[in-house]
Amino acid sequence: MKFGEYLVDRGDVKPTDVERALLVQRYTREPIGRALESLGVIDLSKLDEALKGFFRKDPETSLDQIRAMKVSDNATTSAFGSSRRFIIRELDSETLVAIGNEVSDADLRQIEAVTSRKCLPLYVSPELWSFIPDATELRDQKTTDIQLRAMQGDDESLSRNGAYTALYRDAIRAAHAQKASDIHVKPTVDGVEISFRVHGTMSEPWKILPSEHRQSFLNEVKRLTNLSIAISGKAQDSRVSYPSLNLDLRVNLIPSLYGEKVVMRLLDLSRSFSMEKLQIDQRAKDDFSSVLRLKNGVVLISGPTGSGKTTTLYTAVSSLDRRKLNILTVEDPIEYTIPGITQIGINRKLSFASALRAILRQDPDVILVGEVRDEETADLCFKAASTGHLVLSTVHANGSVEVVQRLLGLGVEKYLLTSCLRFSAAQRIVRQLCPGCSIEAPLEKIPKRESDVQHGTFRIVGSGCQGCREGYIGLLPILEYMGTSEIQDYAANGFSGVASPKVSLKEAFYAFARRGLVDVTEVHEIG
Repeated sequence: MKFGEYLVDRGDVKPTDVERALLVQRYTREPIGRALESLGVIDLSKLDEALKGFFRKDPETSLDQIRAMKVSDNATTSAFGSSRRFIIRELDSETLVAIGNEVSDADLRQIEAVTSRKCLPLYVSPELWSFIPDATELRDQKTTDIQLRAMQGDDESLSRNGAYTALYRDAIRAAHAQKASDIHVKPTVDGVEISFRVHGTMSEPWKILPSEHRQSFLNEVKRLTNLSIAISGKAQDSRVSYPSLNLDLRVNLIPSLYGEKVVMRLLDLSRSFSMEKLQIDQRAKDDFSSVLRLKNGVVLISGPTGSGKTTTLYTAVSSLDRRKLNILTVEDPIEYTIPGITQIGINRKLSFASALRAILRQDPDVILVGEVRDEETADLCFKAASTGHLVLSTVHANGSVEVVQRLLGLGVEKYLLTSCLRFSAAQRIVRQLCPGCSIEAPLEKIPKRESDVQHGTFRIVGSGCQGCREGYIGLLPILEYMGTSEIQDYAANGFSGVASPKVSLKEAFYAFARRGLVDVTEVHEIG
């Protein structure tokens, strides 16, 4: 019996609820119970109760079987064992098991967030559990209860019962369920608007609070996001972690006319970075991968804020052999942690240039620099590449050719550009069509340049369905780029005149449009 069927048999949900959750699950790939909870058809207490009934294995599970399970070698995983409520063992290379008498779905989410592995519960009787800690040498683990409490601190503040806390908590859960990238808390003349950015577009306000609640709610948001309530009229930044939701928030506050506006960037801790999951066109992916195998050179990606540059760079370094290469990053801020890589955050005392200068004395093989902002950083990046390092970074420019022009403007010598620049790219994101409700594009909607190429595969946005949001299910990155040969051709002309990228932004867009993944009429938005 599947878990969804079990919930129906228990009377916790209806069959139609399971059908809706299965549609959501197709795109979120989360367990069916969490999909149902995100839809609001089952609360966490009922979900935890059902998990205990469905996954309880007594009396089949024996102490010997538990003792025989492999202990995870992940040091962070061991921290959870110090709770004395459950222990963690490996089921296989991709799956962990949380064994105990009281294991909640929040526990499972926290374990998955820390370990980046799926975790299943295994419920045992109180009698059997009383023997397990001694039998599995739980008390020999060195991670302390203090470390565990530190990881749970933000979750604990989120669980309080105040009305403003509940509203904040509901906003985070709703935004996460809708796959929002940002939450905006904006004070207005009439009160406070809470809005989400979903698939790159700002939504209508999720909630509007009247003016009498404005300051109290904003103060509660500041408290819950580790911003100082004592400070006003000044910009602030912070970061909050909610392991139970597999979520970190990067928070920024700025004073405005009617009060302090707060924007929270949602960072999904369950996401993984791999070249297989990078959704750029296959030809671009192959060319990008070949560049990453080089021993030296500079790889640069440009694009506006929110275009996925960081995701592409994280994917690049994650695809490298972190056991054989010394990989260091300099970031502002560090968004995701990547095992096996040394990550350095920029602050007032440490600039990109000063950090990069220090890193060069750390015996690096690969260096990721968050952004080339000034002449000194640009000069250091290219000198590092010329002395045998692979350097990856971003730069502000509108296209792959403009990246080269920007570097010249930052004072990079032409001979260094010619010898060291391996890959110059411009990235954008486009909305991905829902396969369930998108419709075939009429011939007159297809641009003339494409009207003779299997126009039946081109599609446009539909009216929306249960499996999407207004006809879209996510975002796809498109990549314009110049490879080594295109850069060399441009260099042969002295970096002047007309240069052609190997793939332009519009060509990258049409590659997705021909497959029916994006609305072909949105080509005018690319540029």
